Amino acid sequence: MGERAIVARGDNHRILQGKDVNGTPKRILIVEDSLIVAMELREILKRAGYEITGTAVSGEEAIELQRETQPDLILMDIMLQGQMTGIEASAEIKKTSPVPIIYTTAYSDEETLNDLKLTDPFAYLKKPYDNKELLITIELAIERSAYQRKLTASEFKYRGLFDNSVDAIFIVGRDGRFIDFNISLTRLTGYNREDTAAQTLSEMLEPEGSFGSITEKIESEGMIRDYEVRLRQKGGEVRDCQITATSLYIEDVNSFAYQGIIRDITDLRRSLELQNHLISGIIQVMAATVEARDPYTAGHQERVAILSELIAREMGLPEDKINEIRMAAMIHDLGKIHIPSEILSKPTKLNDTEFELIMTHPTIGYEILKDVEFPFDLAGIVYQHHERCDGSGYPLKLKKDDIYLESRIISVADVVEAMASHRPYRPAQGIKPALEEIRKGRASRYDEEVVDAFCRLVQKKALDGFLVE
Repeated sequence: MGERAIVARGDNHRILQGKDVNGTPKRILIVEDSLIVAMELREILKRAGYEITGTAVSGEEAIELQRETQPDLILMDIMLQGQMTGIEASAEIKKTSPVPIIYTTAYSDEETLNDLKLTDPFAYLKKPYDNKELLITIELAIERSAYQRKLTASEFKYRGLFDNSVDAIFIVGRDGRFIDFNISLTRLTGYNREDTAAQTLSEMLEPEGSFGSITEKIESEGMIRDYEVRLRQKGGEVRDCQITATSLYIEDVNSFAYQGIIRDITDLRRSLELQNHLISGIIQVMAATVEARDPYTAGHQERVAILSELIAREMGLPEDKINEIRMAAMIHDLGKIHIPSEILSKPTKLNDTEFELIMTHPTIGYEILKDVEFPFDLAGIVYQHHERCDGSGYPLKLKKDDIYLESRIISVADVVEAMASHRPYRPAQGIKPALEEIRKGRASRYDEEVVDAFCRLVQKKALDGFLVE
């Protein structure tokens, strides 16, 4: 009767002490109409380390004791004194508490078993039962109950994150129909919950076929991150958005779906466009100031900016990076504002002293720009536009991996434009010598990817009419 139960866990064994990891006894309520059986149960459980919160002989008493003592588990006999059976008492308890219940009964007929199932018991033990079986069943029931409480708390926590997220969160089937979504999606779309559920994500996206492109990318790459789409709201307004999503297996329906987040970036994009417009205006003024002092190179910076943009697009760079390159190229010679105009416009070759002075313009440009807050390192790009991949450039003697890609692009555009255009000390040399120069310096002085992109532009005749033949 008093033997202790041993439960195997991997290669380890432990004796059930009836206590949690902190040494606190686990608490059990005994509901048993036989006082002799109840006393025997109390003795067995106490020896195993459990605390008995009370002993009830009727269903009514069991309900009251459960409310007062809040046990970790109830051992419930089915046939009790009073007006209620153990099953009826359990049903009442389950309305307000998730406490695990183990039935102890001498009855095993089909009707009784069906009634038991309605109260979702952890188990039932048919009398007479083995003490080891009893202790093992109790321990498993309490541990499963603790796990379920943690799981419920975790689900509640993450459901709260789901429901309260500022970003729209969704789960859709392969057909684009919504399986689940949060309130932020309804705010974004302008539809109420019922109308949103009746829509498909495919119907909301523009242009037509966007949903197919998204799912293909998820299937091929595993996920999409910050994928830009346009979402049409109920009133017809189209919002710029980004979607981050992955595939999801839903076990209940044995099917794959897609889960993700939609972030509305319309206002952010408008803000960035306004910011870029203001920055562009400032840069135009700077560029005009430089060219006013150097009429012989008037238009040089603008042509370098156009050529840099063409190269960047040919390389497949993102739009925001292309804009940064164009703006930096527009003022890459800003430092020449400190160079005497007679040197800038000198019709003959510069002497060593004059050339050394010209070579200071990247540093001067950097000093002018370094304390101005731009959304990208404009000062650094300007500073490096005369660096060369082999370290032969100036003023820092940087090598390829230490030079901004933006600067590597501008440097090629700068060389090509300078050679193909007129200068005070020489006529325009044309595009062919410029092409020969950068081909010769490919992978040494100039970045090979930048050179290759420029060569493709020439082959496509994309520069016809822009530079002198």
